[in-house]
Amino acid sequence: MTRFHVTVAVRPVVLALVCMMCGSLSSAPLLPNVRTSSSPNGRFLVLVEDTYDKPGAVTKIPAQTRYEIVETEGFINEGDRLNAPATFWSDSALSWTVTQSRAEAKETFWPIVSNDGRFLVLVGVGPAFSNTTAFEIYRKNCQTMQELTDCHEGNLVRAYTVGELGGGTERSVMDGSPQWFAGGTLSFSADGTMLVVRADAIRVRIRLVDGAVLRGEP
Repeated sequence: MTRFHVTVAVRPVVLALVCMMCGSLSSAPLLPNVRTSSSPNGRFLVLVEDTYDKPGAVTKIPAQTRYEIVETEGFINEGDRLNAPATFWSDSALSWTVTQSRAEAKETFWPIVSNDGRFLVLVGVGPAFSNTTAFEIYRKNCQTMQELTDCHEGNLVRAYTVGELGGGTERSVMDGSPQWFAGGTLSFSADGTMLVVRADAIRVRIRLVDGAVLRGEP
């Protein structure tokens, strides 16, 4: 099972095991402001960028959110190589983006990118209500290897609520209640074709290419 490494504004966390709390400033810690995460194999990075109609406002609401997948730079040309203790990321032929509108950007998502860079999983951040958005899955808008290097936008495969995956509750949730995925794990299958989800009552595998849900343990 692979783990997803996510960079937040305060400190790195492991999304598969994280149990974060949300709520008001007075009663619960602030939600981590996740801006970057890497694929399990470290080859791809997804960057999160918000744009605002009123960037100077006290309360800022994103006009749109853009997710950009970039690839590690391998420096094919020796004359370009910089030997330094750093990992460099580039806009490559395999790079692509997903842009969400104002209505979509009102929700909070934490991003995960697959090892081959073709799939972006947005994990919905919210309490365990049945109508909480659990995932939105996107794929690079390509079908052939030739198209893979020519297209740079992603299409929505499918979105899911917590209830659709077999979890959730309708009881009252107080400030500081855990996220729907708290204590669970998210991982890609060994062949990279499935998202494996174990969280509370949820035990599903989601086929990335078409969004089909297979229930039960793998």
